[in-house]
Amino acid sequence: MPDLGLTADQTEALLRAAANGDYHLLLGAGASRDSVARNGSKLPGSQDLLEQLATEFAVKYDADDLLWRVYDRVVQKAGAKPVYDWLRELFHEVIPPNWMDPFARFPWQCVWTLNVDDSFERA
Repeated sequence: MPDLGLTADQTEALLRAAANGDYHLLLGAGASRDSVARNGSKLPGSQDLLEQLATEFAVKYDADDLLWRVYDRVVQKAGAKPVYDWLRELFHEVIPPNWMDPFARFPWQCVWTLNVDDSFERA
C-alpha cells in the first residue's frame, strides 16, 4: 500500500472499511481512456467525439464549440434514434483496460460514473 501519511490505526481502519464495502467510487471522464471499442479503436475523448459526431452527421462546428452543443445540433438534424444507435455502436461492449479489473471487483458500496461506455461494467 502506498504511503498515505496515515497512522497504523488509521491504515487499519481504512483497510477494514474498504473490505466491508463502505466506500463509493466515482469514475470521471478519463477512466475509460484506455478502453478499446469493438472495432479495435481507442475510445474518443470529448474533442475527438465532437469531431466524429459532426463529421458523421454533417454538422458544422467551431473550434471552440462544446460537445453538448454539437450533440444537440446533431440530434436536431438527424433525430435521437440514429444518434443513439451510432453512439451505442461506439460505446457498447467495449474492451476495458487491464488495470480496471481489480477496481471492478472491489466491494464498493456504490459506483458512480460520468462515462457513457460500459467498460467498467464489462471489467
